[in-house]
Amino acid sequence: MFLNYLSDLAELNSLPLYSRGGWIFHPGMLFGSPFKWWGSGGLRATLHEGVDVVMYKNKDGETAHVTPTLEVPSIFHGVVLNICSDFLGKSVIVSHRDNFCLVYAHIEPAQSLRSGTRLARGEVLGNVADTSGKKSGIPSHLHVTALEILMPIAHEKLDWNLFIRRDQDYVLLYDPVHNFFDEHNFKRFHL
Repeated sequence: MFLNYLSDLAELNSLPLYSRGGWIFHPGMLFGSPFKWWGSGGLRATLHEGVDVVMYKNKDGETAHVTPTLEVPSIFHGVVLNICSDFLGKSVIVSHRDNFCLVYAHIEPAQSLRSGTRLARGEVLGNVADTSGKKSGIPSHLHVTALEILMPIAHEKLDWNLFIRRDQDYVLLYDPVHNFFDEHNFKRFHL
C-alpha cells in the first residue's frame, strides 16, 4: 500500500519521476534506523519512528528533492484525531479505522483541517513544511508514521512526546513500508 501511496503522491504533484526508478530511500530515512540521513550524518537521538519521503529521480535521472509545494494526500479515508507541533512543522494524526492511525509529519496543514475533520482517500491534508529557516539543516520532507492505539487515550495526548517514548502501553509503532494495512480490513500484511 505504501508503494501505491508514493505513486499517488507523485501523480497528485505531477512529479516527473524517472521511468526506471522513482523514489530514493537511504537507510537513515527508513523505520527503526539509528542514523541521520541529513547533514554530516551520525546517530539520531531515538530510533526513527517512520519513513521520510525526501528524494526522487527526475525524468532526466537526476536527484531531486521534495519542496514545500508538495501536496500531502491522505492514504485512506479517515478522521483527524489531533494536529500537533513537531520540530519542523506540524503533524496530523489520522485514524483510518478502529485504532489504526497514520501520522503525516513535517507539514503545514490545510487551514480547514481540524480535529474531527473527515477525510476521503487522496484528500489533501496540506503541504510539506518549509524548513529553510530552521536551524536543524534538515531539508523539507514528508514523514509518515504508522501506529496502533492500544488503550484509550485523549486525542490531544497523541503527539511526539508519546511516539518517541515508544510507550507500548499506549501505542505500537509499525514500519509503514514493510508492515502496512489493507484499507478495508486493516489487518497487517507484508509488501
